[in-house]
Amino acid sequence: MRIFSLLFLIACAVFLTGCFRQSYFLSPSHATSNFYHAKPLSSDSVKSATYIGGAFSAGGANEYLRDELYSFSGYFHRSHNFNRIQAFYGANFSLGSYSINEDQFYNVRGGNKFFSGVGLSGGINLVIPMGTRHEWRVVGIESTIQN
Repeated sequence: MRIFSLLFLIACAVFLTGCFRQSYFLSPSHATSNFYHAKPLSSDSVKSATYIGGAFSAGGANEYLRDELYSFSGYFHRSHNFNRIQAFYGANFSLGSYSINEDQFYNVRGGNKFFSGVGLSGGINLVIPMGTRHEWRVVGIESTIQN
């Protein structure tokens, strides 16, 4: 019985799969707009901190990495620690360019494209200290708005 099930699964995998062309056209802004927001531990002597950072990205997508992407993203955020409550707020931006090759199959117009965006973010969470070097960030809420 098990051998029959195995043969059936193999037959399904071989005969019921299709061969078709795939392309994914996603906005490059989605991958470059949400940053990690560091916060001081409740045991740290510094209870507020300012963070500035950035990232440069270069890559390709789709068949043979033919769609090139170059982007720069930067952020600024301020974090506060009030013993059992932590909060942060900040701003970010991103800009870059990408190219799409002409695709007659999907009716996509190719060419070089430019994108940019700015955003605001903020969040707050509840903290339970666990010794001097660890803490449990129990529950929280974060939000980001991008344009």
